[in-house]
Amino acid sequence: MAFDPDAAGTSFRINDVGGQRWEEIDDGKAGADYGWNVCEGNHDNPYRKGSPPCDEAPYTGPIHEYSHGTGCESITGGAFVPDGVWPAEYDDAYLFGDFVCGKIFRLTPNSGGGYERTDFVTGLGSRSAVAMTFGPYASGQALYYTTFDGGGEVRRISYTAGNRAPVADVTSDPPTAYPRS
Repeated sequence: MAFDPDAAGTSFRINDVGGQRWEEIDDGKAGADYGWNVCEGNHDNPYRKGSPPCDEAPYTGPIHEYSHGTGCESITGGAFVPDGVWPAEYDDAYLFGDFVCGKIFRLTPNSGGGYERTDFVTGLGSRSAVAMTFGPYASGQALYYTTFDGGGEVRRISYTAGNRAPVADVTSDPPTAYPRS
């Protein structure tokens, strides 16, 4: 789950890992019943007897859900983009990862209600984007996320205006000596 640092009151999202078919994001509300363990998002859990009305009272449906049929199957870390840290189109955006498909998505509110999901980062590999948070970096803030890749790593995504060429910066301590042939 993640709290919105810019909300006037308490606002948070809950990433709810599904069982066999659906992943969901819930808007955290006091007293809400999200249907665990009889529902997966707005759908009944196929491994529980009965067909509860998962998309109506007494249950509180998700603000976003996606099927395992998309190739993404395990919702993981989430973080709100703090307002003013990146360009305005990122204000009010919620970022979340999927452990299986190696992506980070951006969820943004639509002006007419509801939310739109877009790819934010792809190609991270499976077992990635487990936890996320924003923290200091250079002249602003960056998104830091953890992954099980490479035995466990912390990685950083920072916003850079324009399309700049990469700059290699490598050091070794102690310096590596190579034998002469």
